[in-house]
Amino acid sequence: MLRRSLFTVQLIKSEKEVTLMVEDNGHGFNVNDTGTNNGGGIGNIKSRVENLNGSMYVDSLIDRGTIVSIVIPLK
Repeated sequence: MLRRSLFTVQLIKSEKEVTLMVEDNGHGFNVNDTGTNNGGGIGNIKSRVENLNGSMYVDSLIDRGTIVSIVIPLK
């Protein structure tokens, strides 16, 4: 069965912050798996977001896809 891939990116700027939301309908992964969070990928992004005093939230389930939200405050 052919599975179509969908990928959505939203970038929203307000007076106080910039929010980036990325969503896909891919394979997903276990966000509690320490091997997933401690690598160059998501761990590296999270470190860079924290260096900007921002926050990052990852929501993913196997066979459902992934949503990543990043909020960076503006000075």
